[in-house]
Amino acid sequence: MSTTKANKEIVEVHISNKQSHLLNMTISQLPLPKDCLITAIIRNDKIITPKGNVRLHENDVVYILIEKGRRSEIYKIFSITEDTSF
Repeated sequence: MSTTKANKEIVEVHISNKQSHLLNMTISQLPLPKDCLITAIIRNDKIITPKGNVRLHENDVVYILIEKGRRSEIYKIFSITEDTSF
């Protein structure tokens, strides 16, 4: 999803065993760029408010607001290749 006027986009990340280095890490521990924002986490069909003490679990879906053109940074952190984007 892209917001043209604000020069931002939302990236959807599915947490799997490929991100084992991030499992059980709290939001505040994630090595995210300073200007990005986790807007929501979907876990077991429920929305989790992404506070700093919330831990990532396998099968979570994470929504991240970032500046356009910085998607590759998020992919690198979450071990995602460009061709598996959502």
